[in-house]
Formats: sequence, C-alpha cells, structure tokens
Amino acid sequence: FECICMSSGQAAVHFLQDHPTNHGLDLVLMDIWMPSMTGLEAAEAIQAIDNNLPVLACSADANIELEQEVKAVGMRGIIAKPL
Repeated sequence: FECICMSSGQAAVHFLQDHPTNHGLDLVLMDIWMPSMTGLEAAEAIQAIDNNLPVLACSADANIELEQEVKAVGMRGIIAKPL
C-alpha cells in the first residue's frame, strides 16, 4: 500500500480537483475536526469530484450523532481514535 498524506482537508480537495480521474486512490481517511475546512466539508467536496472514492471519517469524538452526520455527507463510516 502507498499512503499519501495531506496537510488539510482543503489540500485533499485541491489534489483531487487537479487529478479528478487519475488520482490513484482507493480510500480517503479523513479526520473530522480540522482548521479552515472540516472533514465533513471536505468529504462533501471530494464526493462531488469522485463519488466512487470511499471516504472514511476518523475522530476521537465518535458517537451516534456524528456517525449520522458522516453518512449524510456521503462518508462510508467512522473509525474511532486512537486507532
């Protein structure tokens, strides 16, 4: 496996905008609470670019309400931190 790390949700969105069909990604693991753009906002933008790319949330605040929000924006699920 190869891992590509981005500094923010915004950086991930820009990467996918620059490579909408040839990004080579199989999965996006996205933190929820980030500065400037939350993981929820980034996931919505990512799904608008490539709705076949699975996005999983990662958060220390995993709960039923957050899981519902995650699924509402098109994320596939949530993984509780610490991993």
